[in-house]
Amino acid sequence: MNIKKLVVAVDFSKPSIQALQVAIDLSQQLQSAIYIVYAADMDDKSVSTAQIGLDETVEMKVFKDLKHQLHALVEKMSNGKTEVIIEVEYGDPTEGIVRLAAKVNADIIVMGTHGRTGIEHLLIGSVAENVLRKAEIPVLCVRA
Repeated sequence: MNIKKLVVAVDFSKPSIQALQVAIDLSQQLQSAIYIVYAADMDDKSVSTAQIGLDETVEMKVFKDLKHQLHALVEKMSNGKTEVIIEVEYGDPTEGIVRLAAKVNADIIVMGTHGRTGIEHLLIGSVAENVLRKAEIPVLCVRA
């Protein structure tokens, strides 16, 4: 398998940070591009498009803050050796991750999972499990 583009889902949880490290390591070994997706479940578009400044909406401010945090995190984790493209997808996280992977023609999705089982899994569900079912490309799950 030739991996030139990978998508990694990050929500700042421990499993997603571990998945990001795996994605950074993979991209350095394979010389592939990394697309980081933060899937924001912002359903209220009236809030996300509200003006907070002359030229900025809440959505733009959130995106800039996330982008800054993610770039700082990648810089620290890769010793400044990895370039990333950061995208924010709004709505259902599963759909956002799968949509971005398709949009950039990714070869693999890397994401973290808590590895919940039993009743906790039934009640909470799993974005990773849903991505596994819906993605048309391989998904590498990193368990915390």
